[in-house]
Amino acid sequence: MGMTNEKLLIVDDDADLLNIYEKIFRLNGFDVVVTPDSHCALELAETENIGVVITDIIMPKIGGKELFNRIMEIDPAIQVIMLTGEGSVSDAVEYVKAGAFTYILKFEEPLNSILLLPSTVISGTFLRMSSTLAVLASLSSATL
Repeated sequence: MGMTNEKLLIVDDDADLLNIYEKIFRLNGFDVVVTPDSHCALELAETENIGVVITDIIMPKIGGKELFNRIMEIDPAIQVIMLTGEGSVSDAVEYVKAGAFTYILKFEEPLNSILLLPSTVISGTFLRMSSTLAVLASLSSATL
């Protein structure tokens, strides 16, 4: 990677949520690419300048765990945020130990804890992960 203008890739098989995520992140100044399909996400990770991936964990065909592992094989500099409606503390620990930036439970992550996450350097470009996560948190509270 190492290029500027890195994109945010969002992968979720819920078309309604994907549409909401895309609109909100674009409104917050992110260059966003979205797909409901894990295979397409892998192609995008190989061909686009992706800096961050937000992926749902429970998806058809290739689930989030396998998608995460394959993205790490493509480019370990890509920061991955695991997103799920169902999960456990042990799942979160497993993903973070494997290299995920963080693990978020949809609709449950408190906004103020997300905002405390530091800005992160991704492939030489400053990308404000805290603002990415804050947008996710605001989406979670808005859809309740």
